Formats: sequence, C-alpha cells, structure tokens
Amino acid sequence: MIDKIKNNGWAIGLGALCCIYFAIQPFDRHLADIFWIILSLTGMAFLAWARLNKQTLETPKPLQYALWLCAILPVVSIISYLASPITNLPINLLEPDLRWWLIIPIILAMRANAIGPKWLLVFLTTYTLATFISAGLETNWYSNLSIRANGDENAVPYGMFNATIAALLLTLFVSPYIKSQFSSKKVTILVRTTILVLCALATLAAIASGTRAALILIPITIVFIYLLHYPLKKSIPIATGLVVLLITSVWLSPPNAVKSKMANAYDNTYHFFAVGDRASKLTSVGQRLEQWRESWCIFKITPITGSGPRSFSEAHQTYGGTQYCNATQYRDHGDYQAHSLYFNHLGTLGIIGVLSMGLWFAYSIRISWQRRNTLNPTIELGSSLMLVTILCFFVNGITLDLWFKNHVMDKHTLIWALPLLLIFYKQSESKKMNDENP
Repeated sequence: MIDKIKNNGWAIGLGALCCIYFAIQPFDRHLADIFWIILSLTGMAFLAWARLNKQTLETPKPLQYALWLCAILPVVSIISYLASPITNLPINLLEPDLRWWLIIPIILAMRANAIGPKWLLVFLTTYTLATFISAGLETNWYSNLSIRANGDENAVPYGMFNATIAALLLTLFVSPYIKSQFSSKKVTILVRTTILVLCALATLAAIASGTRAALILIPITIVFIYLLHYPLKKSIPIATGLVVLLITSVWLSPPNAVKSKMANAYDNTYHFFAVGDRASKLTSVGQRLEQWRESWCIFKITPITGSGPRSFSEAHQTYGGTQYCNATQYRDHGDYQAHSLYFNHLGTLGIIGVLSMGLWFAYSIRISWQRRNTLNPTIELGSSLMLVTILCFFVNGITLDLWFKNHVMDKHTLIWALPLLLIFYKQSESKKMNDENP
C-alpha cells in the first residue's frame, strides 16, 4: 500500500508539472522553461529514488535505442562546436541541445509511473485552452486577426505548434482508443465532441498567428490522419470535406494576417528568382530562400561538421561577404537560424548533423509503424500520434529550425516524448491488479 501511494504521488507530481508547463507556455516562455527543467529534475529524483529502493524500470530495447539517439544528438553538436572554424563561438549555443539529455529522465520516470493516454488528453486540453486564451487576448478575442498572435515568442513557431496540437487532437478524435473506453454510446459521443471542439480551438489559435506554414500543415494532417485510420473510400470524402470547410472558412473570413501573407507568397517567390534585387531578397519569402542559399554555400565550405551549432549568424558574419557567399540578410549580423530545420542543420552541423537528425526521424517512424497494428489500443494510439507528430515536424521543419532556442526545444521534445510513452506504455501495478481481479 505504501509503495502504491508513493507511486501515485510521483505520477501526480510529474503530471502536474507537465500540466503547469503547458498552461504557462503560451504566456511566458521563460517561466515555462523553468518548469520544464523542474520536470526533468523531478524525473531524475524519481530515478534515484527507484534505484535506492532497488526497483527495476525494465526498459524495452527499442525504447533504449530511442533514448540513445536522444543522447547522441548533443554529442554531435559538441563535436561540431569543437571543430568549428569560427573562433570564439559562445558556449551557450550548446544549451538547447541539453534538452535532448534532459528529456530522457522525463520519459523514463513518466513511463515507470504509467503516465498514459488519459494524462495525454489532460496535457493537450491544458495547452489548447491556454493558447486559445493567449491568442484571444492578443487579437481582441479574434475580432482583429490582422494582429498576429505570438504567444510570448515568434508567431511562426507559435502558430506551427498550435497546428501540431490541433493535429494530435484530431488523431485522438478518430482513434479507436476513445471509442473503446466507454460502454455508453452517449458518453463516447460527448467525449469525442469535446475533443473535436478543442481541435477547433487549437486550429483557430494557429490561424490567429498568421503563419502560412500552420495553415498549410492543417489540411495535410487532416488527409494523413484519415488515411491512417480509415479505408480509402471512406477517408477521402471526409478529409476532402474538412479541408474544403477549412479553406472556405479562411477565404470568407475578414481580412487577416494569414490571408495577406498567403496572397503575397507567390509574388515574393517570383520576384526572388526573376528579379533577384535586394528588395526581393528582404521579403519574408525572399529572406528564407536567401538563407537557404547561404546555408548551402556555408555547407560547401564546412561540409563535415558545419560551422558550429546554431552559428548561422556567426557564419554569416564570416562567410556572408562577396568573397564567399555574397548573401543578403535583413540584419547586418545575420539571422539566428536559417528558417529551415534541414538547411540550418546542413550549414551549422554539416553531414554529421544531417545524418544524426535523419536517423532520429527514421527510427521514430520505424518504431511507430512496427507497433501500430498491435491489439493494444493504447499502443496503437501512441503509434498514430507519433506518426502525426513526425509529419508535423517534417512540414514545419521546411521553414523553421525546430530546435534553435530553449523554449522551442522544450515543447518539441516533450510533444515527441508523449506519444513515445504510449508506444511503450507500462501499466501501473494497481491497474494490473484491477484488470486481473475485476
């Protein structure tokens, strides 16, 4: 009984800290980062407690491999930092990569304490309500969408993450897991309706950010989620209807930031390639294309280990001149990241960075696909959520480096870890006893 109370206490503590993090994140990224660190330290404390009490965690081999990949990613950055041809790189450029190490105790502790699908729904609900309120406050309760909601950070990662949360909620809505949890059809309908409403709120918060990538991501994930869960004949009409509804709603909405940015995207792209003057390179689209071109140039100069982790600004100052890359940036010192997970890794971490990132992506997909067709609805749910998460990372990563700052790393590593917990879900001992002795 004492052990059960202690275990419940650890689960409540870990779950509460995670909820606090998601509740604070849209309002204060720095305070949220503190709670993320506390969550990791609490995970470490649990692992120490478990060791003192001689409790074995029994971590499956596939999960161990995933955690080893998390451990390797910072090592790659350290190698790149030490091998960088740029002198006097700030040591704090390595700080965000510490999150890869710190997420490991969070995963192990949460899994040992059976943080499962119900907790996941609480986390997603907490963040959705928080971000809906945050975006509402910034846009005069959605009456002025020409103002871009940013959630105490840049509007781009904010909008992308809101779209990711919306996709995860839609996955929960269509998942067989929710349908299998309740004997009453009315209760099932009520729960699924609530999840669908939450999905709509997260989508609205994403649109309020005025981020084009978020608006593009939402229809892509809708089609993917329905193809993942239903036969082709059934999924295509439903997905098409939802996508048409989304596009029509945005099209008929009052003038807003995302509509104007979508309208300008084609012209900006055309002028970048057809004209190529300074003005065309300083538009929002032109800047990204110019940064990608410069990243490729930097990669050719330092192909193996790159210019150093998160050193795009420093690399621009070193190689951006006419004698090397002849790059045009809005800031004289260069932007802090190349606005692409792929190009930023290519230029700053080189081949070793791209390979390590590709291995992490590939293994996440592999373990999800392998365990997707099990008879356990929790594992199936985790596999679907992981596949959707990786898809969101793939799409969002085209125009943003998803781990270029502490607060961006925090939320992306955690939202990756939560489906992983379900894929390798471990029931608590009390739950096992109840299942065996109904």
